[in-house]
Amino acid sequence: MKKQLWSIILFVIIFCGCKKKTVYTAIVGAMPEEIEVISQELEHATIHYIQNIPFIEGELQGEPVVILKCGVGKVNAAISTTLLIDHYSPEKIIFTGIAGAVASQLKPEDIVIGTKFIQHDLGTQKKKLFKVWAAPNIATGEEHPVFIQSDEQLVKKSVSLLKGQPNIYWGNIATGDQFIADSAKKEYLFKHYHALAVDMESAAIAQVCLQFKTPFIIIRSISDHANDNAETTYFFNKKKAAHKTLDIIKQMISTEVE
Repeated sequence: MKKQLWSIILFVIIFCGCKKKTVYTAIVGAMPEEIEVISQELEHATIHYIQNIPFIEGELQGEPVVILKCGVGKVNAAISTTLLIDHYSPEKIIFTGIAGAVASQLKPEDIVIGTKFIQHDLGTQKKKLFKVWAAPNIATGEEHPVFIQSDEQLVKKSVSLLKGQPNIYWGNIATGDQFIADSAKKEYLFKHYHALAVDMESAAIAQVCLQFKTPFIIIRSISDHANDNAETTYFFNKKKAAHKTLDIIKQMISTEVE
């Protein structure tokens, strides 16, 4: 009996050790509109729940992916992305979604691929002056950069695939727990941070990925001008804008990094 038991244990150990772990590309969006069109393209889709948050596993372009709706805002984005990295250890994270235009040349449905990210609402407010802080690395106590950079190889890959195509831009994205619908604030973000776009999650996800050494790239489609009319144009454009990134995501998944 003991011999049989040890044989079973040995078989389980060997089987588990030989089983190849799936290497996922993670695709993350904050809202249903930002992930629904990608989820519809999945083959062999299954849903798994971690802390009651749904993670959709499947294949896109023949590649294994996991899709996450992280929720709006920096805290939701950080919580969800941490769970994602902890449970799946993805090869890379592609964040997709919509953003407000800060640079004047941008219009709805244009694409911004983030190269650097800053939390525009993290810092010291003293009268009319605001000084941005660098967030600390919670493991070492050292400061992260004020501007956190996307993965260099993924950015190079995006340039190689997309350079020369119309209405695609690379540059800084500013993030804060605010929906910006203020022309003066928009001008401030461009003047002080050279931001092309503004959103509510990117810099938080960038910090989590930096903390846990996970390659990432963030692809945003413009939904509004972040000005005094932003709420109206946002609701009119958000679904169309959210769907604009699908082809880019497919290319980023199916092409090897050079």
